[in-house]
Amino acid sequence: MMAEPLVSAGTYKEGKKPKVSIKFKGWKRTSDGYMFTYEMQSGSGGSRIDYWKMSSTVFKDYDVLDASESFTQGTRYIKFTEDYEDGEKRTVWFVVEKSYKPIKLGHVVVRVKAESRTMWLWIQGPRLARK
Repeated sequence: MMAEPLVSAGTYKEGKKPKVSIKFKGWKRTSDGYMFTYEMQSGSGGSRIDYWKMSSTVFKDYDVLDASESFTQGTRYIKFTEDYEDGEKRTVWFVVEKSYKPIKLGHVVVRVKAESRTMWLWIQGPRLARK
């Protein structure tokens, strides 16, 4: 299932500083659960990403089984803790386990902590399906 991003990725043109952005790339069912994929773009200098954290009630009821990079999972969030270089772009994914409660795609809050500021963004991600 693919959907349009709520926050579009910025572009890095020669001579211009890159900006922090996150782009939802899609989600799919796997044999173990649901995989969500994002494209992250770090800024430069004070806008270089230190970490980013996604909040959702899904993380209260489901475990994250695997991810493309180091993470920690809290009661209602997943936090990716690897530093970014200036202007670095990477694809980040994670797999949420299957369980008895269905998961759907919806709006979630992402907190991006850069060296000199914190950004709060709404983006598409895992939500619990309500009846």
